Amino acid sequence: MRQVDCLRAELSRFVADVFASVPRRDQRARGNCREQGFGHFVNTLSTAGLRIVPLQSVYAGTKNAVRTISEGLRQEAGDSLRVTVVSPGVVRTDFAEHRDPAVKAQIDKMMEIALSPDAVARAIAFAIEQPDGVDVGDIVVRPTAQG
Repeated sequence: MRQVDCLRAELSRFVADVFASVPRRDQRARGNCREQGFGHFVNTLSTAGLRIVPLQSVYAGTKNAVRTISEGLRQEAGDSLRVTVVSPGVVRTDFAEHRDPAVKAQIDKMMEIALSPDAVARAIAFAIEQPDGVDVGDIVVRPTAQG
């Protein structure tokens, strides 16, 4: 498959996920939050949406779409719903396992500085442990060695 065809397939998959599933999920959860009188949305994005690099524009675009949807949700929801966006940098995962060998090698190199998933979990816990009336809107958590 040509690189352009691969990029088109990637674009279709990312856009379908963001523009179809995220708003539907948010709408269902908003109903639950209204019924119980409170709630907290945490959307996990990526620092890739903050620092755009070649060949990741589609991925970055989907992250920024979720950021915009999250901010809209926050503004529409009123004072009983908190919305937090967490943008982790490089995190130790098995993301590279089923990739092209050249791409896997690049990702494996980044894993040398990667955060543990626990570091991201602690950042999320910080946001959700805040008292009523406090909304931590954006958190960026990345390795100190990440450029």
